[in-house]
Amino acid sequence: VLTSNGAGAAPTFQAASGGASEVVETIVAASQSSMAFEGSQLASTDYGRHEFHVQKISGSATVRLAIVLKIAGAYITAAGSYKNQILTAVSTTVAGALNSETDIEPHGRGHDFLAAETINGVCSITLPTTSQIQSVMAELATQDADGTNPIIFKSSCACTTSGVVTGVKFGFVGWSSTFDVGQITHVAYKVA
Repeated sequence: VLTSNGAGAAPTFQAASGGASEVVETIVAASQSSMAFEGSQLASTDYGRHEFHVQKISGSATVRLAIVLKIAGAYITAAGSYKNQILTAVSTTVAGALNSETDIEPHGRGHDFLAAETINGVCSITLPTTSQIQSVMAELATQDADGTNPIIFKSSCACTTSGVVTGVKFGFVGWSSTFDVGQITHVAYKVA
């Protein structure tokens, strides 16, 4: 935060107070199969919440967004590592309860996105530095290339491995399709 030091004195930067946000990193799609965020802010107790802003992401084929967490130095990908609860705003019914998954799938099964569709929204993690079961909350929306047929998804996904999160990686289910359009931005929020 830029702070005034009085008349005639040059302003200086001071540490942001509690609740302030900081843009940590933005990764722009460039035909990569994943986007990994491993900034030191994830493991810092100075930050209580992390948001990942998904902006107009689209893939090279029919895809479903996937997320994995890095705990104890490795990305967790074993079968049964994640439990997903998905609610769609279209029907307000649970779209999927995926309990033996190798990744977080914040929009469930049966909701694949065509290459021309885009995904927008926010995924967040609260208190990733505590040694507890980690949860990811997501609010995502998709729409066709012409801006029609939007579908909104809300989900709560838990990793069955407890520990401090030191990385968050986004990809598409199967981890072979590529991000061709859009970007993801990591925003960290200071503890009050």
